Amino acid sequence: MPELQSHRPLIVHLIVGLSVLLFPLIVTACSGRTDAAVRWDGTMRDSAGIQIVQNHGTPMWREGDAWTFTQSLRIGVVEGDSNYMFGALTGLVVLSDGRVVAGDARYHNVRFFSPEGVHLSTLGREGSGPGEFSGFINLMLGPGDTILAIDGRNAQASRISPDGEWLGSFSTVPAGGYWIVSWDDDETTREIVSLLRPVLDQVAPADAGFDLIVKRDLHGAFLDTLARVPTQRFFTGEGDNRLMHFYRGGPDHDLCDGRIVIGHSDEYRLVWQSLDGTVERVVTLDRERLEFTGEDEAALLGGFDAFAQQNQMPLERAAEIKSRMRFEKMYPAYSRFVCGPAGTLLVRRIRPVRELDEAQLLANLGTDPPGADEWDVFDREGRYLGVAPLPGPPHRHAFTQEASGAWLMSTLERDELDVPYAAVFRIEGIRQ
Repeated sequence: MPELQSHRPLIVHLIVGLSVLLFPLIVTACSGRTDAAVRWDGTMRDSAGIQIVQNHGTPMWREGDAWTFTQSLRIGVVEGDSNYMFGALTGLVVLSDGRVVAGDARYHNVRFFSPEGVHLSTLGREGSGPGEFSGFINLMLGPGDTILAIDGRNAQASRISPDGEWLGSFSTVPAGGYWIVSWDDDETTREIVSLLRPVLDQVAPADAGFDLIVKRDLHGAFLDTLARVPTQRFFTGEGDNRLMHFYRGGPDHDLCDGRIVIGHSDEYRLVWQSLDGTVERVVTLDRERLEFTGEDEAALLGGFDAFAQQNQMPLERAAEIKSRMRFEKMYPAYSRFVCGPAGTLLVRRIRPVRELDEAQLLANLGTDPPGADEWDVFDREGRYLGVAPLPGPPHRHAFTQEASGAWLMSTLERDELDVPYAAVFRIEGIRQ
């Protein structure tokens, strides 16, 4: 007994130490949490029924956990059969049976392809009448695989059946003091929404600073206002005092699994809310914003000079435009976000202007900041998983789940000759 008494402090320390080491394993076994969840360095708490998720920046993914993208289909040719030649791909969706639908703004049509990439049918021609298109064609996917083709130049939206038949259209001309900025669809619920921006001096002062996210049906009818978000103004002043503001933060939104995610890129803070407006989750990521340096400004102005020279812009006009440019001191916290597969959210990182070559500068002369190839990935609970390098341009990534459970991503591609293609990638590494 005296010998046991003398070793009691050591035994107590061993028990305490083993408890500290084993506790995460016990929690994992009891709660069903994955090993990745144990590695999460953030915090999660409830505040008046709202889940507050704070991520400190350490990825839950370990080496080899990140998603990989394998191209399973590529549609398009440089020359040959005109059914496979694209001029300006602006829309792409994959139907529930795997068929691919592509909208081409140059040839003014919508084309249907089999899951293997074989051309099936073509709808549309240039014009403004029934079944005709002009300019940019954006494709939304509604209930029952009914397609909504948004034609900005004609200010109309056309309904197309899954079999490729034109079903009618409705006008998208601004009304009631608002104009339509963008459209969006929920790839899970097939909800359709549009973002409306107030026309200055046509709405009440209290409403002038907010965009409306409005739910609509496939006939264009307004069903409900889902949210009000601060509007984005890149221009201030009038006449000779009109200024252009580069790289201001702005609002963004997307529909995810029957919910809407809203954010403003002034800060890395994303809000999940139900369609009735109830806030369910607020997600943050600790990351310092990038500084907009003198090198960035010189690169951007150099890109504008190259653009002006290529377009034979008079020197006086170019100098006037440059004199009206104003630059933020910091880049926004992120570029944009989209809803990803299996309830994830993908947030595109910022790429500093100083890292762009001349061709990239010419393609990024707008007031929105350039986006990087890397996208931050959050799981359905808002925890930070890591970085996924999404292939293809960011203008349109659509995700589809096959009957087998595998996830596909459709996007638009261009080769080294700037030839456009419709592409589908299989995503590996997604954990439900």
